[in-house]
Amino acid sequence: EPFIGGGSVLFYLLKNYSQKINKIIINDLNTRLIETYKTIKKEPEALIYEIDKTRAEYDSITTYREKRAYFDKKKTKFNSLEIKPENSLQLSSLFIFLNKTGYNGMYRENNKGEFNIPCNITIKMENQKLDLNTIKPSIYSDQNRKNFQDNILNISQLINQKKIEIHTGTYE
Repeated sequence: EPFIGGGSVLFYLLKNYSQKINKIIINDLNTRLIETYKTIKKEPEALIYEIDKTRAEYDSITTYREKRAYFDKKKTKFNSLEIKPENSLQLSSLFIFLNKTGYNGMYRENNKGEFNIPCNITIKMENQKLDLNTIKPSIYSDQNRKNFQDNILNISQLINQKKIEIHTGTYE
């Protein structure tokens, strides 16, 4: 798959045609996305742990303004991390956090290669009382925690079982 993105084509093919597939290569130009897939492959439990820590910090914040500031702080950290193996776990955890708490779950970079999606909390909301019933869950809701973790573990298992090669670069 030349543009893996969220992997929907890959996972559909694995679910429906797994026995007929001999070799799988996934690729994307987005090196941060590819690092996240590699982290899911190599250390899913450590990634889950890091995401859980970030979620606990984010969910303990009681105002919209502070949640937005926390998001912006994590975005700055994410953009400052050099893409290299020793940063992969932190980079991957932040990639997932920013994707899940950013506006509409989008991923976009500016011309400097920096993630530039705003937080899902608007300036208009900052002066309102925090309504825990309407704010989007940070990464996953309490009810979906196990499902979220199982998804990461299942993706890791699939990537390892099928010996999926993970690349970054052009599809040519």
